[in-house]
Amino acid sequence: MPIDEALARHERSLMSVPGVVGVGVADRSGRPVILVMLTHVTPEAKALPEQLEGYPVSVEVTGEATAFGTDYRG
Repeated sequence: MPIDEALARHERSLMSVPGVVGVGVADRSGRPVILVMLTHVTPEAKALPEQLEGYPVSVEVTGEATAFGTDYRG
């Protein structure tokens, strides 16, 4: 299964974990990983799986996420 499909299958459950602000696909040392971004570490986030559908899960504390519009001209 492609990593994008694996992420799509688990996105809703990952996003429901307290502290999770985003998920995506990233490259770590030439390997694709499922990236989980946190505002801060929570007990539930500590229990995230190490792998999903055979892909490693990488967890990063990024802080709050802010959505920007598509017009970057200011």
